[in-house]
Amino acid sequence: MLNIYELDKKRILEVKGEYEFICEDENNIYVRAENLDNPFKISSIPLSYELSLTEELNKLKEQKINEMNAKCDELLTEFSSSALGEEYIYDAKLEDQLNLMGLVSANIDSFFRCRKKEGLKANIEHTKEQLKQVYIDGLTYKSEIIYICGVLKAYILEQNSKDVLQDLQWEDYKKIQESKNV
Repeated sequence: MLNIYELDKKRILEVKGEYEFICEDENNIYVRAENLDNPFKISSIPLSYELSLTEELNKLKEQKINEMNAKCDELLTEFSSSALGEEYIYDAKLEDQLNLMGLVSANIDSFFRCRKKEGLKANIEHTKEQLKQVYIDGLTYKSEIIYICGVLKAYILEQNSKDVLQDLQWEDYKKIQESKNV
């Protein structure tokens, strides 16, 4: 079993054995190993070191949450719908959402700006049914992206490993979901 040991820094040249360096303070060096003899003394990790690790981990969590929020915002700038019979791209900024909601609420046919995947935006005529479908497709897409972001942020908050957090990407959502469903 691995133990935590401390060693007075003045005695560093006296030691032999294999150990893993953990940290140091003004007077001591802290290592992890099995069965170290004098001048090592069984100890524990200094509270100041544990607090610094916790602080680093919390900063990394905050950074990753901000990264996921930024990716979510990026993905929510537009969405696609096949309400016109083929895929068109629609803007999803707040003003665009309000305009679409207004048209759906008014229950009227109207022109609405969109574009084919490789095309330019244009005002294209939509029936009220097509507008409703565009609205549903937009809400569905937005809901899915927000859900994914929420799952990723919850996962981030659960983690205690900097390595896991540093490697985490938006695309890891599927693996996280699969591991929770097992």
